[in-house]
Amino acid sequence: MHSLSSTQYGTHMPTITDEAYQRTHTVCVHRRTRRKIDELPSCVPTFDPCRNDTWAQRYRALERFVQAARKVLVRLRCERRLRQLQKALRDKSGGQQGKNAGSLRPWSLS
Repeated sequence: MHSLSSTQYGTHMPTITDEAYQRTHTVCVHRRTRRKIDELPSCVPTFDPCRNDTWAQRYRALERFVQAARKVLVRLRCERRLRQLQKALRDKSGGQQGKNAGSLRPWSLS
């Protein structure tokens, strides 16, 4: 697997063998990592749940999407309703010039 250089123990870069490149599946190794006592790992894990809260980010993104979709739907419904009202007004004003021209009931339109 990894070859260790005895002169650079702790500061070496592991050598990747040809065997590792030929591997087609994941291998789990249950060995301990060896370090000198005074050596720190290259990265120290932090377990701060507030630092990288992906669920809150996902929730905010979903809420923004829902709000945008709601806005689009309301606009489309309003535009459709406006076209219906304009058409009804054109039909009413063009066909009837008498006393019933002002009695338009838009809520009865389909």
